[in-house]
Amino acid sequence: MSDEPRWIDCKLFAERGYIVATEKRSMRDPMREPRPGEQFFIFRSAYSLAGGYIDDPKIAHRLWKRYGIVPELSKRTHKTCSIGYSVKKKRDHQTNMERKVDETLRLLRETKKP
Repeated sequence: MSDEPRWIDCKLFAERGYIVATEKRSMRDPMREPRPGEQFFIFRSAYSLAGGYIDDPKIAHRLWKRYGIVPELSKRTHKTCSIGYSVKKKRDHQTNMERKVDETLRLLRETKKP
């Protein structure tokens, strides 16, 4: 790892429950930081205050503004936020990815029945 910080810029949105970070990502493997001398690109992400990845800042803002959702981790072992509590609707919400997985599992169970 290099001595340079991972995040180039960071903005806190405490009332919304997330942080917007600008960071460097490797051109060869976008899931990791660039090695010294390696080409990189600038990537903006939103993270929960607990450090869980939400998505890009626009999605995080939309979740908060339109739905009143403050994203949070569904389990402590997870690294990506997937459940959020809506203050406006007073209930938990699933993300689109969770809905797709649940729907796929349901369809698989139905097709396996004789």
